[in-house]
Amino acid sequence: MNQAAAGSGVLVAIAGRDGPPSVYAVPSSLQSRALPGGRVVVPRGSAREIGLVLAAVEEEQTPFGGPRPVLEAPDERPAVPADLVRLVEWAADYYFAPPGVLAAAVLPPMGGSVEGPLLRLTRRGAADARSLLPMGGGAHTRRAGLKSLGARAALLSLLHEAGAEGVPEGSAVRRAGPGGRAMLSRLLRERLVERGRTARKPADWAARGRPLRAEEPAIVPAERHMLNARQDAALAAILALGTGDTPTVALLHGVTGSGKTEVYLRAIESALSRREGCLYLVPEIGLTPLLARALRARFGDAVEVLHSRLTPARRAAAWRRLRLGEARIALGARSAVFAPVDRLGLVIVDEEHDASYKQQESPRYHARDLAIVRAGFTGAAVVLGSATPSLESWRHAQSGRYLRLVLPERIGGRPMPEVEFVNLREEFRATGVADPLSRPLLGALGETLDRKEQAVILINRRGLARGLLCRACGEIVRCPRCSVAQVLHREGAILRCHHCGATRPQPRLCLACGSEWIQPIGEGTERIEDELRRAFPSARIARMDSDAAAAPRAQERILASFEKGETDVLVGTQMVAKGHDFPRVTLVGVLSADALLGMPDFRAAERTWQLLAQVTGRAGRGDHGGRVLIQALQPDHEVFQAVAAHDAVRFYGHEMAIRKALRHPPFTSLALVLARAAGAERARAAAEAAAGSLQRAGAGQVEVLGPAPAPIERIRGQWRFQVIARAGSRRRLGAALRAMQEETAAAGLLRLLAVDVDPVTLL
Repeated sequence: MNQAAAGSGVLVAIAGRDGPPSVYAVPSSLQSRALPGGRVVVPRGSAREIGLVLAAVEEEQTPFGGPRPVLEAPDERPAVPADLVRLVEWAADYYFAPPGVLAAAVLPPMGGSVEGPLLRLTRRGAADARSLLPMGGGAHTRRAGLKSLGARAALLSLLHEAGAEGVPEGSAVRRAGPGGRAMLSRLLRERLVERGRTARKPADWAARGRPLRAEEPAIVPAERHMLNARQDAALAAILALGTGDTPTVALLHGVTGSGKTEVYLRAIESALSRREGCLYLVPEIGLTPLLARALRARFGDAVEVLHSRLTPARRAAAWRRLRLGEARIALGARSAVFAPVDRLGLVIVDEEHDASYKQQESPRYHARDLAIVRAGFTGAAVVLGSATPSLESWRHAQSGRYLRLVLPERIGGRPMPEVEFVNLREEFRATGVADPLSRPLLGALGETLDRKEQAVILINRRGLARGLLCRACGEIVRCPRCSVAQVLHREGAILRCHHCGATRPQPRLCLACGSEWIQPIGEGTERIEDELRRAFPSARIARMDSDAAAAPRAQERILASFEKGETDVLVGTQMVAKGHDFPRVTLVGVLSADALLGMPDFRAAERTWQLLAQVTGRAGRGDHGGRVLIQALQPDHEVFQAVAAHDAVRFYGHEMAIRKALRHPPFTSLALVLARAAGAERARAAAEAAAGSLQRAGAGQVEVLGPAPAPIERIRGQWRFQVIARAGSRRRLGAALRAMQEETAAAGLLRLLAVDVDPVTLL
């Protein structure tokens, strides 16, 4: 660098861009605003783009005369807190992810200002907005109608979409387009819009004549449950995390129904008393409504919920309250790890074992691990909770890196449910029919319904049948774009690919040979629902899978109906196994329990243990005890026996020995390099180049497996080959991956490669 020409500059990650950060010059008029964590508007070719300032640097000289200047810096104070800026840089380096993609995750939604008032509709304004908005039609028709109505309708529409919470003033004016500022002044004069902060309580919103949203139930004071001795000891240990030689991370290993949530709530109380912020992560959006209700009952308007189904305006309002410290608790799924919690002092990761915390597209981060790293930047305590911890967390607890806290019994001394197995081989020998619902399970269901109790049936496969098979030629109807069978769905009698979404009508004849002997094979949630309705015509039966829960708030409605006792039997995929507390459930049935064990993944046994132990825990949480029937072809398998005995130590000891012998995580560090291309040979060549580079860079200290076709060789028309790299040291593995990226970039192949560090699946 030419020091004589050096000046004031900033390193900027362009939001959403795949490239590396760029250096921009900062004009003297913007130097007080273009600070790390601040947003800047920068030139990108002939366009203008928003970027996140990562660091202050000296300007660089280039052959073109130096960096281009920052055009705007809108924030009087940094929009993104310092710990999140550090997290962006850390995650970009660790996960080999573009900093700009991570920057987009931490920047304020809608580009709204952190400072300044919010705009919201008055009662008159809400009525006016409804009269102006185009009715019917799709999104294109609606946009066209709004354009014809001009800035007034655009402003009112934006606020109407946001509901009572309001949106940042700057964002509203930009959406209104030319003349927006003048139109805003007019609306304020006409008392159609008002300036103010977000309404403080759901009750305030109701008073303004607006319906409460499903995520915002009226606050009812919560009963504060007494802690038992085990809970009290766990809470005391959590409050002491990070003091003296105590680790900063605790693994709260509690059986289902042991009262982990009450321990979390007490820990949050303590953090709030110190004016610290809290981050509470759950694995799926569907778990947030009931938990949000419990948190708001205890902590009122200190809670904000963040997830992908929020409107942009609503998300922006929540983001702003958290950034300004008006809300102290952020609750959400995976992406909430980037919530701008002020003075973060406590992090809770519930169901920490869940694979949903891992992002499967770029940036491929693990929210649990990022939450721990972020907590390290602020000195926050971390509580990882689960009845079935991941093997990684279990090993950290064994080594002393995490503090293991145990809740071995259910609240009130309630017993764990009795687990029984139905041997499907013996059942077939006795009946000669391979019915999906065995005689013992049907009998147990009948008894449960007679007692007016509830049941949960788990089959981890959706659809009516898992495919169509021709009995004449043996062909299975496959997706034309993916190497998988298309699943038969009842609605519309269609075949659908669960990877790319491609559909086709159910054929009457075999597509290969023209035979009429084409039949459904296997069963999914839809067929089980039909079988149950035939067996118990008076029973109230509901289904919960990603198809049934696709509509907005459908999952909430299904769960609310079951919670109220309006549904007798809930059949579903793994969605029914997680985190739900239904005291009336006394029977759980599990179908096709062997299916996960056959997956080509070293985590198959762990996944099976976790799913079965979790769904088993849905039974017997009330006063009437519980019973679990698991249908399996090999009921003597070690995993099933550990589930039946509710013996976590037995399972982890057995599985750890296997992992260690085979050099699988958590005893090694792992990365998956996936090559994807429209042509098979192109994908293979990229994978071979990656494997060769890793072998050279690893110098015998990084083991390279492959390249080989991926278990699902083709998805969305892209051929897939994979390379697995593992090493005893994360540092060595990271160095080899960086060298591989540089070498394949020089060969023009890097764009075909995706790097997944610490993958949770090899499929």
